[in-house]
Amino acid sequence: MERWFGIDDVEIRIERYDAAIAVLEQAEGDWLTHAADAGLGEGAVSHFENDWLDGGFWPGLEREVVLEALREGFRDAMIDGRSSGLPYAVVWVAIPDVAADFFGVAHEVTVSAVTVVIATPEPTISMG
Repeated sequence: MERWFGIDDVEIRIERYDAAIAVLEQAEGDWLTHAADAGLGEGAVSHFENDWLDGGFWPGLEREVVLEALREGFRDAMIDGRSSGLPYAVVWVAIPDVAADFFGVAHEVTVSAVTVVIATPEPTISMG
């Protein structure tokens, strides 16, 4: 995603934000398909489905909780990215000793990027 929204051409970046926001604003939309269109490979989509959504990393988290947090968090960040014209960065923080059902997505607009922070419990399986 950082490559997709990190291009130098601001007009194209804003078009990409517009397309992503439109998909994310649809509660029932298939935003994973849009992510694949943005260059997310089959292996990455499979990893995301199995480990992030279907309990591979966090058996205590329900798929819908994770999907909704990501959808809302990314949508809000992309709206700010579109408004600012800034590129996009994502950081994942795995927090030790946090509740097994904790999952948070927030973002910050800085002078150089819109940075999304995904905070989760530590995965229960090795990311080896």
